Amino acid sequence: MARSELVSKEPRSQVQFAFAQDARHSIAARRSLRASADAAVYLGVGYSTLREWRSEGRGSKYAKIGGSVLYRPADLDAFVASKLVA
Repeated sequence: MARSELVSKEPRSQVQFAFAQDARHSIAARRSLRASADAAVYLGVGYSTLREWRSEGRGSKYAKIGGSVLYRPADLDAFVASKLVA
């Protein structure tokens, strides 16, 4: 089957369009997630310190997806902001 036969020439419905937009957004969001090692470098602490903070509930918010611990840059920034001293 040729590629032109697989691609619909009809305009997308609103639901299809919204789903496509959401899928692109979620892919972009996943690309912005940082692994623990990257987050530790960003925060200027060791990987083991970050792991310790996680286990004690003292660190930044994180997501656990499968076996991976991932951090959003916005959550890392919020964590740093919460530690600012006047």
